[in-house]
Amino acid sequence: RHMGKLRSLSFSAVLKVLYDFSKKHQNYGK
Repeated sequence: RHMGKLRSLSFSAVLKVLYDFSKKHQNYGK
């Protein structure tokens, strides 16, 4: 159960990183 919680936490962290990366990528595109 603990691993599942840790997994969801890392998943949200990855989404945040991808979101920030996509924003920066769009800025470079402009």
